[in-house]
Amino acid sequence: MIKIIVNFINDPVVHMYLIYLWQLFLAIMLGSLIGRNRETLNRPAGLRTHILVCVASTLITMANYHSVNQFGIGNMDPHRLSAQVISGLGFLGAGTIIKEGVNVKGLTTAASLWAVGIIGITIGTGFYFGAIIGTLLIYVSLTFFSKFELNLTSKIPIEISLHDEHIIPNIMKKLDEHSILVYSSETRIEEKSCYCEYYLSLPKGKSINSIISELSLIMGVEYVALQGER
Repeated sequence: MIKIIVNFINDPVVHMYLIYLWQLFLAIMLGSLIGRNRETLNRPAGLRTHILVCVASTLITMANYHSVNQFGIGNMDPHRLSAQVISGLGFLGAGTIIKEGVNVKGLTTAASLWAVGIIGITIGTGFYFGAIIGTLLIYVSLTFFSKFELNLTSKIPIEISLHDEHIIPNIMKKLDEHSILVYSSETRIEEKSCYCEYYLSLPKGKSINSIISELSLIMGVEYVALQGER
């Protein structure tokens, strides 16, 4: 029985399709790792979008190599379609970028979409080591390096969840009491909650933790946290 299974697996056609299955499975896993980070931050492109981009990029690369190897299409470059994927992802990423006054949001999400596309292409070419290590480095950059950014800029990003938008004036009043400058803000109203994101500049001597504590005490506030820490 074992010999039959081994012979079945070693069959060239079966072996080829097992590799295809492995590549698609790996694309789902690595794409979901990056997408989960964006999903937890309520970004416009989340878990499913990143998985779709990674799997689709893997598929197009696999199909390109399959066409060249299976049908021997002249001198066709096996990377031709992959190059078009890289260009096309630029248009997809542009849809996540939002300009508010002098502020631009969504650049990191656009970059992560482009990155998972590259990861998918890397998987499709069979360079699994590069795909896995690259994904881990991107995940670390998105998850942990955001804390270092707070030390490099005077703009501190916080996110607030409210019962409804009528509580926003109370938030702004509290910030004004402490002479805190709001660089930019974004509000999303959903069925049962209201989510706000602010970029704040604190006066010298003010602690962001103390401000978060005071904002949390306002009636109707569900939670207040630094972006990426919840």
